[in-house]
Amino acid sequence: MLNYFVIASFLTLLTHGYFALRLLPGLAIGWRRLVWALLGANFLLLPGSLVLTLRAPPQWALWSVPLAHGAFADVGFCILLGSGLLVCDVAGAVGRRLAWGLRRLAGRQLDGAQRRERRRVLLGGLNLAVVGAAGTATAVGYAIALGPPVVRRVRVPCARLPLSWAEHGLRVVQISDLHVGPTIRRGYVERLVSTVNELGADVIVITGDLVDGFVAQLRDQLAPLQHLRARHGVYFVTGNHEYFYRAPEWVVALTELGLRVLENQHQLIEHLGARVLLVGVNDPNGEPGDDTERPARLAQLLARAPAAELRILLTHRPSDAPMAAQQGMDVQLSGHLHGGQFFPLTALLSWAEPYVAGLYRVRDLWLYVNRGAGYWGPPNRLGMRQELTVLELTRS
Repeated sequence: MLNYFVIASFLTLLTHGYFALRLLPGLAIGWRRLVWALLGANFLLLPGSLVLTLRAPPQWALWSVPLAHGAFADVGFCILLGSGLLVCDVAGAVGRRLAWGLRRLAGRQLDGAQRRERRRVLLGGLNLAVVGAAGTATAVGYAIALGPPVVRRVRVPCARLPLSWAEHGLRVVQISDLHVGPTIRRGYVERLVSTVNELGADVIVITGDLVDGFVAQLRDQLAPLQHLRARHGVYFVTGNHEYFYRAPEWVVALTELGLRVLENQHQLIEHLGARVLLVGVNDPNGEPGDDTERPARLAQLLARAPAAELRILLTHRPSDAPMAAQQGMDVQLSGHLHGGQFFPLTALLSWAEPYVAGLYRVRDLWLYVNRGAGYWGPPNRLGMRQELTVLELTRS
């Protein structure tokens, strides 16, 4: 937690220094003092409240939850504000260069005082517009994040299934990246469970990052999960966030709620006359060694597993897809990336990652990457709604 505090403080210092450089020159002296005060208060709010709310015991919820909502929403606002100011800086540099060239061609030049005054007025108006746009976008994204997840229905054709599966196959409901913690609480979990139970799942799978806190903080918030119902049960695999908060304790707590935790384990189920093998692997954060050893561990796990017409890998990270394809898995269900969660991070992630959200074909493997049923950090889902996924696995 100390490392988290240091990193959060350093990043906040950098961003707020940039805000000061960008916002203050366009303001009169009186307004500058006010902005300096707001930036200073914000700098103290962000790292301190983030760490404090993550450590808050259940009896502090009356004040820690609203504080967490404010602090995390502020993080989203700062990301949007910084992105907007950066775009304006780039566009402004290009515009100034063009204007200088046009004035030179026309033989017109402004004296230094005129240039400075014109730039101050323009900069002040532009900064005000960016702050207003960032605030509006934060409010819209916040409202979307607090709303219900959309239900996405995806049909996945699998060649090795029997003909009896051509019309009706295995209905798998996937939940991923719920992140119950400082701002996502029991009420949201109860509504989610109610929605999932109405979907008539044959199997429910939870592909990691269920929690953002310790068992003592969140046991009661997750209690509604014990009411999840599916024909062949509810299965869970760890994500990286479980290992931030003592994953072994969470394995015990979730097992007590009736979830089957697959820790590098498999489960065979029979459905419509066919055998379905569910294989769950731990997140790399909980594995010894490095990622190069994961393919060998999966191969050993599959060597001990019974034969099946359909093999489904449950793993938190989409990056396991090449490994799963090499081992002959039919389907992989993952999450982890939230689809970028909100703009502009959605655009950056689409550029940086090969598997971000939705259905992909990786050799003979079908990979589905869930966009997340909740959110991490900023309660913001601008341009990327949270989701529950209903996957119909049928004969191709």
